[in-house]
Amino acid sequence: MKALWSYRFFVRHWTIRRIVVTIPAAGILVVMLMVLLGLNMAERRLAALQETVKTSLNYQHTALQLPVLVEEIHGTLHELEETLEHGADPAEIAELRQDIQYTYDRINTLRQKLDPRVRKLDLEYRMDALDRVVNEAQTNDIDFTIHADLEVESSDHELDATATLFAAMAAQTRILALRDLAAVEQGSVRLIWTFFLAVGVVGSLLSLGALWAARLISRPILAIAHTVEALESGNLDADIPATSRQDEIGKVARAMETFKSSLQRNRRLESERDDLNRNLERKVAARTSELAIERERLAQTQREAEQQRREMATQLRAEFGRVINAARAGDFTQRVGAHFADDNLQALADDINRFVTRVDDSVGAISKAMHDLANGEFASAKDHEFTGAFADIMTQVRETAAQIRDQSGQLTHIALHDALTELPNRRFLEDRLTAYTKLLAFGDMPLAVLHIDLDRFKEINDTMGHAAGDQVLERAAAVLTGLSGNDDFVARVGGDEFIMLCPMLDYDRSERQRIEVLGDGIVSALAEPMMIEDEEARFGASVGIAFSTSETQDLSSLVVDADIALYQAKEAGRNQAQVFSASIATALSQRRSLRDDLLAAVERDEFIPFFQPKYDANTLEMTGVEALARWQHPTKGLLTPDQFLAAANDMKIVHDIDQQVLWKATCVLNDLWNNHGLRIPELSVNISQQRLFDPMLLRSLDGLTGDFRVSFELLESIFFDEQGDKFHWMLDQLRERGIGVQIDDFGSGRASISALMNIGPERLKIDRHLVQPILEREANTQLIKGIVDIARSMDIGVTAEGVETMPHADLLRDLGCDTLQGYAFARPMSAGALKEFGLRKAS
Repeated sequence: MKALWSYRFFVRHWTIRRIVVTIPAAGILVVMLMVLLGLNMAERRLAALQETVKTSLNYQHTALQLPVLVEEIHGTLHELEETLEHGADPAEIAELRQDIQYTYDRINTLRQKLDPRVRKLDLEYRMDALDRVVNEAQTNDIDFTIHADLEVESSDHELDATATLFAAMAAQTRILALRDLAAVEQGSVRLIWTFFLAVGVVGSLLSLGALWAARLISRPILAIAHTVEALESGNLDADIPATSRQDEIGKVARAMETFKSSLQRNRRLESERDDLNRNLERKVAARTSELAIERERLAQTQREAEQQRREMATQLRAEFGRVINAARAGDFTQRVGAHFADDNLQALADDINRFVTRVDDSVGAISKAMHDLANGEFASAKDHEFTGAFADIMTQVRETAAQIRDQSGQLTHIALHDALTELPNRRFLEDRLTAYTKLLAFGDMPLAVLHIDLDRFKEINDTMGHAAGDQVLERAAAVLTGLSGNDDFVARVGGDEFIMLCPMLDYDRSERQRIEVLGDGIVSALAEPMMIEDEEARFGASVGIAFSTSETQDLSSLVVDADIALYQAKEAGRNQAQVFSASIATALSQRRSLRDDLLAAVERDEFIPFFQPKYDANTLEMTGVEALARWQHPTKGLLTPDQFLAAANDMKIVHDIDQQVLWKATCVLNDLWNNHGLRIPELSVNISQQRLFDPMLLRSLDGLTGDFRVSFELLESIFFDEQGDKFHWMLDQLRERGIGVQIDDFGSGRASISALMNIGPERLKIDRHLVQPILEREANTQLIKGIVDIARSMDIGVTAEGVETMPHADLLRDLGCDTLQGYAFARPMSAGALKEFGLRKAS
């Protein structure tokens, strides 16, 4: 599938290269040329506009200077008049006339720099008048004073008129300058709009051209892309177009054709591989079953052989006792008549028979000799020989009797000891307990019983062989013997079970502590690894301890109590020692009663679904319900999962409970829709690991019908990272049947980010223990925000359970949760309550 994505990536980038590189490159070049040309034109236009503004400002400055200069001439004339009236120095008069001339020349110079648009006024006339006034001021002689009044008045009038004209020219020049500035601004705006309009037109034309070219080029590419999507969805019969083209598109099409052939070949190989795997799994399962049966048969054979050996030893002892008792009574005709399959026992029986025959012969010879002696038929020499022969016979009798006693002790040892470990067996243990119990008649008998069971022994026995298991048992026997005291009694009572009897001095606390320390020492010693054929093997032990009291009447009952304490140690996690107490016995009794009731409940179909609605976080509309298991106990009433689920999981019956809840919930939702018109879009149910791997699961799901969608919520306690191909195959099968896959209680187990990526659930439900404290703890709020962000990045929906109040709901909605579930909206309810709840909401 990664290769398929690679082809899709290549096709997309091939299209982008043709559209975004080939065609727009030319358009970009044209736009750049237009931009450069427009910038050049704009630069020239702005330079011209700047020159216009500069010229207008100069015109305005010139026009403003003219009235000032005329006023200076006017003032100088009045000063000249006063000077002439008072008869001043001719040099001073000449200086004043020179100032008037200088100012007049400046007016003439500035007049040439006026705006040409204002020269059309009667400027020449006024300049002639000004010229006349200046000339008169330059040419008047000493008689000027005689008619100076008239001339000065005339000069004042002319100067005032000229100043007024220049002021009017300055105002007109200012108006023209303002008009020029307005024209410059309007020209700049028009230039900018023209530039952008040109660029927009060219860009639009290029875009239309690119779209047309893209449609022309991408049509075969899109056809190939649709084929790729078909291949991705599993349709390997899709036709690939454009394979006959000789361009790049044709190369891609032919490559896809080759790739399709490869996928078809891979699918064929995968199908063959799956068939081979299934056949192999069946063969492995069959072989495993055969091996298990064979191991059990061998173990049973060994047990039977051991039992038969014990029975034969007991039978031989009985036969031997019968022969000895008969011989004691003077009957030497009795023999051991049984035949034994064990060669050693048969050889011992033959020895006994030969001994009795020899004794019988010797007794006969002695009787005959005694009879002859009584009749006086032997001489003294013969008497001496007889006496020696009798002594030899008696010596043989004593030696044979000693041998028989030894063999009798050997038989007793075989009957009372374990053949592998040489420890006392259960029969010897019972005899010892019986003897201890008899001692109670003579006073107190403080006693502690330790029941030891090896942990993981079966695993070593199955994986490393029975020889390795025997070495483990021998090691355990050696450890227990080494830790026991001189008065302690250690026995092997089962496959991997041992019992130690420890007499105590009294019933005080110090003695109990000594035994408890001994139990912990046994656990620690047996936890040490051992080497078996250069391979390290590890096992452990669980120990149950029971103490007698002054009120104990039967010490054999301590074995039962120690067994109960051992069971508690196993339940608490193994590899530890537990001391029996009345509370443990009571809890065990209740647990056994619960297990019996659970088995009966499965048979009587007592498990029912309760429903808790789910709501859309934004619209607060019901989006579905979750079916929760409840046990309708006949005497205890309605029980919740926390009261029975752990025991059901240990009993491997959770899948039966899941099946009952799913079918009953389906019937309830179908009834609500068909008979009451209440449609619930989704039904979600929890599914255990046992149920997920149930071989009958898929077959049972084929019969599910209803106008709603079923989703399985996988408990996060399932170790997703440790699941193999069968787990993912099962998820694929569920999805093919339209069943959604969700993760329940997220944040409470071991689901990792990589597991989310591999599983690809549609939705994850945040555990209630993370949701409930969010109003008080900012850390929980940030944690939920992080979970929501991760889920969104993977396109996974988020449900928050345990929503207690509406402030919870508002905050979770703001954090990004899609669906809400909790007491703030509705509590879990029965099927009837769900119908009433739905009808009430609908109305």
